[in-house]
Amino acid sequence: MKEKLKERFNFAWKIGFIVLLVYVYVKTNLLFAVAVGAATLILIWMLNQYQIPRSYTMLFTGQPGSGKDVTAVPIAISMYYRNLRKVKRYNLFHPRKRMELPRLYSNIGLRIGKDEWSYVLEADHLLLRKSVPRYSVFYVSELTKFVSQYDWQNPNVVKNLEEFFTMNRNYNDICFIANTQAFDKAPKQLREILGSYIHCRSFRKFLRFYEVSVRNVSCINDVEVQVQGNVEEAYSKIRGIFPKIKQFDSNCYRHLYFSVPRGSDQQWTDYAARSYLDLPKEWTPPLTGLEEPQAYLDQIIALTTDIKVCALLRSFGYLDSEGHSTQTLMSLDSFTLRELLQKVRKIAGVDQSVT
Repeated sequence: MKEKLKERFNFAWKIGFIVLLVYVYVKTNLLFAVAVGAATLILIWMLNQYQIPRSYTMLFTGQPGSGKDVTAVPIAISMYYRNLRKVKRYNLFHPRKRMELPRLYSNIGLRIGKDEWSYVLEADHLLLRKSVPRYSVFYVSELTKFVSQYDWQNPNVVKNLEEFFTMNRNYNDICFIANTQAFDKAPKQLREILGSYIHCRSFRKFLRFYEVSVRNVSCINDVEVQVQGNVEEAYSKIRGIFPKIKQFDSNCYRHLYFSVPRGSDQQWTDYAARSYLDLPKEWTPPLTGLEEPQAYLDQIIALTTDIKVCALLRSFGYLDSEGHSTQTLMSLDSFTLRELLQKVRKIAGVDQSVT
């Protein structure tokens, strides 16, 4: 029945669109008719889309670049404004029982307005160690970097997060929205009480317009129900226009990569491969996120056993005659120390991370 109504609707708006263009062309001119036609097509394109159901607990999944943040961030901001209007109406009619205005908390920077940003979401907020105003909204990007199903033995997950996910609606009417790349990696405590689980499959954009293929997934006992039949037909379209003010930065973690040193790249000269990618058996910690100067200083000082490194540092005045660090070296900022570390590692011929 729904398919027949959809077909009739598509046929009706196409006929109406042709009639409108003919009428405008007869009454005015061709250029104006084209403008009206383009505006009508954009309006129909925007209106003919899927509406994601809102709930107190929402999870968005999908591969990198599938439009998770593009879809979820506007929902988080709209729910924040909805709750803000609700509290303002309450305060207007109850001046003696005024409530604190709700806030939007996030682990990434969200720009709500021209001069308004989201508040920093801390672990203590999720572990029920810090309170927030009633009707606040939590948005977590890449949830599994904070907690995943592999943390099931962590007492903070078993007790604190379990209580937060099951009781946040009863405690403080908090809306929790998160995204991650894989549904199975999300903590079980969250998967069991999901109100809306949306899977994002593809993301396309043209100028300021975007389109995301999404599917409202059904879950039974925290297990995703697989699609039967044509996968394409199971997905609906979410369309929108990027706001004038950028709401978030998808590369907000790029500064963590700045601390990774650049090695000497080798270029292939023929088709015959002479080596395999060898994964070390022992764990080598990554060099991402070394924002504190001390992290760079420790690695530079560890390489002062090399004679060439000592000569370079003395030439810059970073080491004294006895080989001790000078105040000049200790006062350098993180960016300068990172550049210096790359030079020192190149001279010392170090290819692996120094711990």
